Amino acid sequence: MATPGHPRATLLKKLVAGALVIAAGLVGLSGWKENPRVPVFAREVAAGQELASEDIEWRSLPRDAIPTGVAAETDPADLAGRVVVAAGSAGEVVTESRLLGEELTHALGESEGQDYHLVPIKLAEPDIAALLTHGDTVSVVSNGGTGDGGELAGTGAAETVVAQEGKIVSTAAAGETAGSQAATILIALPAPAAKKVAAASLSYPLTVVVTGDRAG
Repeated sequence: MATPGHPRATLLKKLVAGALVIAAGLVGLSGWKENPRVPVFAREVAAGQELASEDIEWRSLPRDAIPTGVAAETDPADLAGRVVVAAGSAGEVVTESRLLGEELTHALGESEGQDYHLVPIKLAEPDIAALLTHGDTVSVVSNGGTGDGGELAGTGAAETVVAQEGKIVSTAAAGETAGSQAATILIALPAPAAKKVAAASLSYPLTVVVTGDRAG
């Protein structure tokens, strides 16, 4: 004979089980809502590469795993056409510091305390482009008569330093390789130096010399 409390105990167990299922669902839903969706590289991308929509995918990540400066676009197609200035790995969050744009030069200017401009340079020695990496500190050198009058040690009097403390942003234009007839690099320079380099490039062949941490 069943005791009067048996049905009540069974019902109580079912109610508890149902409540646990609902609670688990709410926790999962809360976690899903709290984890923002951010753009990540769907595959490896090279420096100088122009992004296609297939290069980007969206993932939900915990907030503490998301770096600052994440690209703000809300659709992979919005990032298509942006140029990558430093190689990225599959699964890496896409940040503005990896993409060519105003945000990059603004961030650089803030860190250096100056207003920076971007200047494209066609190198007189194209093979040098393959040896440069994003972030390298370089001096821009010419064999012409423009510049600040400085000379690089061991180069002789013919080479003139046009500008110093430039930052390599990108080492190849879209679709260009270091083996091209004239490899193009993109350098960030303080505004006055950027104008000087742009003017010099119209009259003289230019090259760069690494002077930062990698110089040694």
